[in-house]
Amino acid sequence: MLGAECTGKTQLCAALGVGLSALVVPEFLRSWCDEKQRAPEQREQALIIEGQLDAERAACEDAWRAGVNWVVVDSSPLMTAIYSLEYFDDETPCAQALAHQQRYSLSLVADAAIPWLAEGWQRDSAQRRASAQSRLLQILKAGGLPFDVIAGEPARRLQLATQIVNALPAA
Repeated sequence: MLGAECTGKTQLCAALGVGLSALVVPEFLRSWCDEKQRAPEQREQALIIEGQLDAERAACEDAWRAGVNWVVVDSSPLMTAIYSLEYFDDETPCAQALAHQQRYSLSLVADAAIPWLAEGWQRDSAQRRASAQSRLLQILKAGGLPFDVIAGEPARRLQLATQIVNALPAA
């Protein structure tokens, strides 16, 4: 699940997790910011990406052992790369993040057409959200990565995301 700040990713991931009987990987950045009581600095972006990747690897191993078919990821390293561009004009993490994004079965992008709400250390502004969302879509398109935008009210978003997941070929 991708999308700029305050686009409903976490809520949708939780609902998908229940609906698909999936494991959900929480956004590492959110827990990191809560723990540190601040936003990360440029030098810490690689740590955020590695933390997200570690959490994903652990969830995939747990899912395999438990016979769970789906792992839902609340924000991939690509979002950290987007924020590195947004806040630090640093494109260093982009290539690694794009390569990793190609490994997912699908990429869903939470639409930004919901009200922006200030929330803790991660939220900046509706303008920053719009800029990050625009960069995300540009990078996905430029990288040739297929994605689906999930829009509407929460129930509609869940319905759309579930339909897209259920349309995937069986592994």
